[in-house]
Amino acid sequence: MLLFLGAGASVPFGIPDMNELTYKILEGLKDKNKHSEISKIEQIKKKIGNFVKLDIEAILTCIDGLNNPKKGIKDAGAFAAYLKYSLPNIECQNLSTEIREIIRKNCFLPKNEKTVIEIYDKIFDIYTLHSNSISTLDVFTTNYDYCFETYCVEKDYDFYDGFDTSKGVQMFKGLYASNKYAKYKIYKLHGSSNYMLTKKGKIIKTDQLVQPGTKLTGGITVKESMIFPTREKYFSKDPYFSLLLNLRNKLNETIGDQKDIIVIGYSFRDDAINNAFYDAINNAKPKKDIIFIDPNAKRIVEDNIPELKKVIKPIPKRIEAFAREDLH
Repeated sequence: MLLFLGAGASVPFGIPDMNELTYKILEGLKDKNKHSEISKIEQIKKKIGNFVKLDIEAILTCIDGLNNPKKGIKDAGAFAAYLKYSLPNIECQNLSTEIREIIRKNCFLPKNEKTVIEIYDKIFDIYTLHSNSISTLDVFTTNYDYCFETYCVEKDYDFYDGFDTSKGVQMFKGLYASNKYAKYKIYKLHGSSNYMLTKKGKIIKTDQLVQPGTKLTGGITVKESMIFPTREKYFSKDPYFSLLLNLRNKLNETIGDQKDIIVIGYSFRDDAINNAFYDAINNAKPKKDIIFIDPNAKRIVEDNIPELKKVIKPIPKRIEAFAREDLH
């Protein structure tokens, strides 16, 4: 079984969705009297509002490009070089850091662990009914939060996310290079609020919020958070490129084996992920529907993935209202 979780799958646990997160970032900057930074965001919104959906992913993509125009143009292509001359000249280095820190604070741990257990129990109940004792549950998510991992810890379920203990810290060892027999595997496609990058370029995982510059066990110094809600991650950065490749492989494998795919609370606005679904469906020709649970499921399918209408079964409910009987 493959489970794909979007922002709507974490909203009941007190984690903001993308629209609310954008609002919280503006409020967080206002609380810090960062009025100049807010003005920069408003300039960007004014420039791009007619072309893309305004959320923090789009805004942060622009900010990172403005911080390093040469790199941004290299990632986005020749058309971006042409457009650069129409963009405002904005200094955004500190703003990018501020935004990532606000994301981390709002998307770290769930506000109510009891609610996480109650709701995820229903999903795991479905998984148990549709799998054998050695079957693996692959969980892909675009969320930054730690909700799924919290559930596994509270239920004492063995899960693997690519990290192993090294020098007293959780160090990323590659995509499931070890512990490959873990029953539950989670792939964080957009990074995570508890992933950090060290000064030596290593990816580590922390159990608590730590600030860039903090020295951890073993003399390891934290450089920046591993939250990259931007398109560049799919073009050249690992582990994100490899994670997307894993999604493609797992979709092909799951559809080919006629196993269940359940998508919860995802907007299908990321072309790289949509294309992974398109290609897997064209390659494997599914014989069962992909279950899509979201209160706006029908509209999302119509607006964002109309080509998949024939293979997606929308269930227009929030995750907390979903019941096993809905699968009938």
